Amino acid sequence: MHQLAAWSLWPRAQVRGAWGCLARTEEGWFTALAFPLLTPQVQIHADVRAAEEHAAGHLIAPAVWSDSTDSGLPDAVRRVEEQFWVREGYRVLATWATSSLGELTREAYRGRVLARGNFPSADLAERLGVSVATISGATTGRSWDPPINRARGVLASGRRHAW
Repeated sequence: MHQLAAWSLWPRAQVRGAWGCLARTEEGWFTALAFPLLTPQVQIHADVRAAEEHAAGHLIAPAVWSDSTDSGLPDAVRRVEEQFWVREGYRVLATWATSSLGELTREAYRGRVLARGNFPSADLAERLGVSVATISGATTGRSWDPPINRARGVLASGRRHAW
């Protein structure tokens, strides 16, 4: 079942690689994650963020998805591919986490907990090791607000396919 579902997702993939694929269908967002010697594990997700965070957790652990005996690639090329996808996994996680950080900061500011209320933004800046201008920018959406295309996500942004 999973193998059949994975093959049907492959042509629709937003992004794919040796690790598996991330696809959007009429039913929602799917990940089909590869594991050596096992059929790909297919899972549906509520939204692009959930799908990308699930895929990113898989990407940053290449030992789980990269099988050097089956790739047919020279070791040096395989290592380049692995490190590329590890970097992409961390980029996805960092982008979504930064977006959440911005939302939380703006919510705290709007709720008058931060800056105008109980907790000065200078104190938060000191605790986080950033400038007061960074906190001020986060409250207005000028920083900590990475552009995320909700229709494509972070992983597929900027490229049709990455293989």
